[in-house]
Order: sequence, then structure tokens, then C-alpha cells
Amino acid sequence: MIKVIEAGRLRCRKVGRHRRIEFEELRRYQAAQRDESDRALKELADLSQDLRLGY
Repeated sequence: MIKVIEAGRLRCRKVGRHRRIEFEELRRYQAAQRDESDRALKELADLSQDLRLGY
């Protein structure tokens, strides 16, 4: 998670040495990850259809 935060894909605030992620921000990140996964899966399915791999 630290790498995700440092890459700027997940916002947080620092309290002392600790990072705090708001629940809504976490839900936004989860939805974005789910959308990205769905898009990649669709792309793979389309590619397998184009190549007639039988999937």
C-alpha cells in the first residue's frame, strides 16, 4: 500500500509517522482497481476471440 500511496494512486494524510486513508478514498481506489481488472479481462477475451483460441 505504501507504494500505491507514494505513486499517487491512493490519497492519505499523515498523522505523525502513520498514514490515514479515508474510507471513501479506499472505496474509490477499489472501484478503480475493479474497473481496470474488468477492462483487462475484456481485452484478453476479445484478443482470444480474434485469435480463435476457443475461449
